[in-house]
Amino acid sequence: MTKTAVESYHAQFARDGFCLIKSLLTPDVAARLVADVAEDIHRVGMGKFLGQTNIHSSPGLEIYSHDYKLLNSFQWGLTGMVRDITGANLTPGFAYFQIYREGNRLFVHSDRASCEYSMSLTLAYSDDLPWDLTVSDDIVDHSAPDEGKKVAENHGDAKYHRLTTMPGDAVLYPGYGRRHGRLEPNPNRWSAHIFLHWVDADGPHAKYSFDEKVKNTKVDFDVPRA
Repeated sequence: MTKTAVESYHAQFARDGFCLIKSLLTPDVAARLVADVAEDIHRVGMGKFLGQTNIHSSPGLEIYSHDYKLLNSFQWGLTGMVRDITGANLTPGFAYFQIYREGNRLFVHSDRASCEYSMSLTLAYSDDLPWDLTVSDDIVDHSAPDEGKKVAENHGDAKYHRLTTMPGDAVLYPGYGRRHGRLEPNPNRWSAHIFLHWVDADGPHAKYSFDEKVKNTKVDFDVPRA
């Protein structure tokens, strides 16, 4: 991404609190990424990854970066660019790959604190039908009891923005601070997405860096002599 593009997205994020990043990945790269993940899924069996949470209307397929290191590498590679766009000293939280089925809805919600800054990246639509993400204008007051746990079918009286993404497009937004969702059922037989989350290393949620997965990074290599 060019310096001019990053500066433009930075201005949008500072003004609106979110930005739509067009063609973060080229369509062929997005398609290849989906194909590589699909190959790995079919190798171990799809049933291992099926699950459902209270923000989804029906079960889907989820693979987390704690279990699938490819996602870690992908997120770490984007971190510098996302730092420049947000203007925050970001450190990775976690990421996950998601397959939504036809008719699935993503209820309006806000995320946990390790999702201070979030990216929703669309990789593929089986039927080439866009499925919009919506982001609220209102800031979630997490100091109010259970305010951050609210899950709803729509945004209620709050103003919100509708963001249309095609494969390779991404939306960058405060996952912890703003409610978001997909108001209509998925019109595709399936759609593939990656969700990536960061925290500000200088902010109140810094402890959620790497989703609190502590790892000893002191390593050594005893390389055999030829």
